[in-house]
Amino acid sequence: MVKTVNNIRGFLRIFAFVMITLILIPLQILCVAILDRKHHFTVPRIWHYFVSKIFGIRIYIKGTLIRDKQVVFVSNHISYFDIITLGATLSNTCFVSKDDVKNWPVFGILAKLQHTIFINRSRHAAEKEGLNVTDRLNNNDESIVLFPEGTSSNGSDVLPFKSSLFSLFYQGQLQKQLSIQPVSIFIETVNNQKHPDITQEYRDAYTWYGDMDLAPHLWAFAKSYSAHISITFHAPLDIDNFENRKVLAKHCFEAVRSPFQEEWTSLSKRHKNNSQETIAA
Repeated sequence: MVKTVNNIRGFLRIFAFVMITLILIPLQILCVAILDRKHHFTVPRIWHYFVSKIFGIRIYIKGTLIRDKQVVFVSNHISYFDIITLGATLSNTCFVSKDDVKNWPVFGILAKLQHTIFINRSRHAAEKEGLNVTDRLNNNDESIVLFPEGTSSNGSDVLPFKSSLFSLFYQGQLQKQLSIQPVSIFIETVNNQKHPDITQEYRDAYTWYGDMDLAPHLWAFAKSYSAHISITFHAPLDIDNFENRKVLAKHCFEAVRSPFQEEWTSLSKRHKNNSQETIAA
């Protein structure tokens, strides 16, 4: 009975996902064709909002989001759902993504329509890809989301940041006009299991990393109950206050990782208290 209910839930969610996508893709194509660029992010944000609702993803905002200037949001990356949760939260913002995403079925089309900046992370292409990012920042008012881990993690910790792209923000006027805001994406609840009790098995229902296949993972999550995701916007940073890209990247890494360290501290205290209670008994 439970399996049947889960399959029905999954089917209904995938059906709703397909319908909202089929409705909004033509509308976004029309917006890109006839409207000013500043209006090109409205339909994608609506799509992200509805998709998060369809899949039962609740988003909790912590901290203060910068809205009045151009920002580089530096975030950890745990799943393709990060694009949906951040996309539903941020306005006038595009993503920096690895080059092969543009060839993904459906998601590649959606990424292109949202003006995603595709980059090739190989060394020989680094200079050209860097110019793509700086040109976008110099020639438009939109902010960008950067995932400096270079890949997605299993959601239990933050992977070391690659500092190479941070060097772009020290060029010319960008150093003065940009603010950097570290962002932490953290799983609070998934499939009715709450942190700090979430096991990796439950966490994997939401996180997507390594050699996981996209379609089976999406179907499995569609059948699950829900996920509660917190997005923490840390204090903004002025690039001038950091002597070089490595120092800036390290500071961002420590800020983004802080909610995970708080969880480890909570778990440690809990285990210690449990041990003391066992001894006392």
